[in-house]
Amino acid sequence: MLLIWLVANGYTRDFDQSVMTFVQTIREPILSWLMIGISTFGYTFVVTFIFTGLIVTLLSFGHIRRIWFALLALIGPAAAWGVKYGLQRVRPEAYLSDVYTLPTSSSFPSGHVVLYTVLFGLIIFYVSTALPASTFVRYFINTLLAFLIATVGLSRVYLGVHWPADVIGGYLLGAGILTLLVYLYYATSEGFGRSSSPRLARLSRQRPQVGSEQNHSGN
Repeated sequence: MLLIWLVANGYTRDFDQSVMTFVQTIREPILSWLMIGISTFGYTFVVTFIFTGLIVTLLSFGHIRRIWFALLALIGPAAAWGVKYGLQRVRPEAYLSDVYTLPTSSSFPSGHVVLYTVLFGLIIFYVSTALPASTFVRYFINTLLAFLIATVGLSRVYLGVHWPADVIGGYLLGAGILTLLVYLYYATSEGFGRSSSPRLARLSRQRPQVGSEQNHSGN
């Protein structure tokens, strides 16, 4: 809320303009295409593909509760659009990269940043709680998604479609929503630390039985 007030009253203008001016001095063709590639994961058709793949994967493993929380992740983009509509901040058109097109929506907060933080952050949470730490697939997916989350803000500023304050606001909003989703996931009916996968749940229930049998044999 404080950042929204600061942006609405123009207190971030000097900071935003100084950063945008600096970014213009480091633009290179190869770097520009890298930044476009990072931002590509926020395009509608790419997000639809990723989200559909997530739902299908969760469904195939029986993670029904996780599907509901994945659907709740859509709160992120919806909240971003709500703030955009209310604030109506103009995008930094004067700083737009010549290899990119200016979006038509308002600037604050960055919808890409909110989306990446919430959706990719939730996938990292799911992968981290479903696969062992030593698994290569877990390491690869989490590293890739963490890289995209960390760099999407830079890409939006570099391409000249967002002010730095827009990116900061997107990270704050996205992190808040992601934290809420993870908290609600643990706080709901299955309780802390329990798996939504029937197979994993059965395994967790079997573990105490092994210990009890060992204690019984020792007596």
